[in-house]
Amino acid sequence: MKITERHLRLMIREAMAGQGLAWGGVREGDEWIPGQKTRAGTLGRRARVTDRMLDLAMGLRQLYIDALDAHETGDMDTYTVLKGQITDTERQLATLQAQHDEMSRELDRR
Repeated sequence: MKITERHLRLMIREAMAGQGLAWGGVREGDEWIPGQKTRAGTLGRRARVTDRMLDLAMGLRQLYIDALDAHETGDMDTYTVLKGQITDTERQLATLQAQHDEMSRELDRR
């Protein structure tokens, strides 16, 4: 018999409910309500944001290097394009940092 992901989740929820824990075992209270955020879910979302921030930071570093090279060689068209990309990347990083900080505060409250 092939076990689907949905069936496996159902079996885990039944086992957790049988232990007197809320579904997922991470919420306080008698019952987990579908759609309700869990600590584990928040940790996962924060990890994905952190990974994205790392990717953007590495890309930003390369953009700075490329912009410096373009400036030194006098290729001002490329330099201008790279400066725009740097600004966009910094804006994305700031947005992700705000999300990360909010998730961290939420985790601290739990």
